[in-house]
Amino acid sequence: MSPPECSTSLTVYGKDGRPLRQLEALGQMLHCASGRCPYEYELYGCYCGRDGSGTPQDQLDR
Repeated sequence: MSPPECSTSLTVYGKDGRPLRQLEALGQMLHCASGRCPYEYELYGCYCGRDGSGTPQDQLDR
């Protein structure tokens, strides 16, 4: 399966079927701040330790 086209918004729907707008704003902020597609962060998790006190695992952790 190929990755979705890059968009500056992430659409997630609530239990009532309405889109959650906060994630759209988050996607726009990520794109604006990093220049990266928000979908790059979809499965990303920070594993650098509790409260960010561990050793960075990759460039995104820095």
